[in-house]
Amino acid sequence: MLAEFSAKNFMSIKDEARLSLVARPSKDRRETHLVEPQRDEHIRNQRLVRSAAIYGPNAAGKTNLILALSVMRAAVLNSHATSEELQMVPFAFDSEYSSGNSEFEVIFFLDGIRYQYGFSATPQAVADEWLFAWPRGRAQCWFERTGQGFNFGQKLHGPKETWKRATR
Repeated sequence: MLAEFSAKNFMSIKDEARLSLVARPSKDRRETHLVEPQRDEHIRNQRLVRSAAIYGPNAAGKTNLILALSVMRAAVLNSHATSEELQMVPFAFDSEYSSGNSEFEVIFFLDGIRYQYGFSATPQAVADEWLFAWPRGRAQCWFERTGQGFNFGQKLHGPKETWKRATR
């Protein structure tokens, strides 16, 4: 379940734009408008809204925020394809940004655990990537990568050398 999404340096989005589905601390319409992701019984649940609207003036970047989410999804789903360029389009109206990395991040809940995953990239390569988890409410670094340099956390088990070789 998605809790937050952010994008930076992508199309018309220069600085970070964030879509948050985290509910404010009100008890109004809790049963009909909010959902609580399943969490460990010792951790206070974070309530999320069931739906959200993005509104603003014309040319404010609403469509580009949704497109950024789509580009992040495609980059993750197609990460095994070695010949495809990533669909990164940095902010073009500032020379400092136009040659920089686009950055995307999601915070989501899966099987009662909060995760934070993100990456920064150019059309040719992923520059940085990270995954953190919060089982039992404490942060754990599962992996961080800069270029081809990996830092695997102690809680991530499996064939780490194979993952390194398979990562483009």
